[in-house]
Amino acid sequence: MNIGTLFGRYSILLAILLFAFFIIILFLTRTDSGKTIFGGFLIGKKISEKFAISTFASSMSLMLSSGLNLNLAFDLSSQVISNRTIKTKIEKAGRLIREDSVSFVEALDKVGLLSNTMTGLLGMGYRTGAADLTLKYIAEIYEDEYQNALMRKVSLIEPISILVITILIGSILTTVMFPLIRVLSAIG
Repeated sequence: MNIGTLFGRYSILLAILLFAFFIIILFLTRTDSGKTIFGGFLIGKKISEKFAISTFASSMSLMLSSGLNLNLAFDLSSQVISNRTIKTKIEKAGRLIREDSVSFVEALDKVGLLSNTMTGLLGMGYRTGAADLTLKYIAEIYEDEYQNALMRKVSLIEPISILVITILIGSILTTVMFPLIRVLSAIG
């Protein structure tokens, strides 16, 4: 079948599919559930979580170094997190601190917010009275990991875009060349 005829015959269907795709993308970028799905798909769940942990640790560090008490700093810092998974863990840790009288470090350890190494580091900083500096250091580590992972994702954009453009140009050339070859063969 001629590719030009195929595109002509199914152009309305293609337009409907593109419109549906646009509506789905609009839904994914405008609603909370869509942002969760789309953010995890686009950036990656682990990268998004590292960014949220970095934001939480940085905010806790800033508030503790400003002189706020731990509970108030914890409550305020949990409000700046948009990642649902991390926010849920932070809320569980907050309940453990308030209701079960668990220490800050133990609560973060029980909910699994930080890696074992970071939890141990925070525990040492908490016991020595340098929790704000330790949280700042942890925030910097997670931010570096987040930026490195994001740069790896961004570096994939160029090869993928070249592949897509190559496929588009190839399909356009075939739709133009096949009818032209047919006309030239009929003449010759």
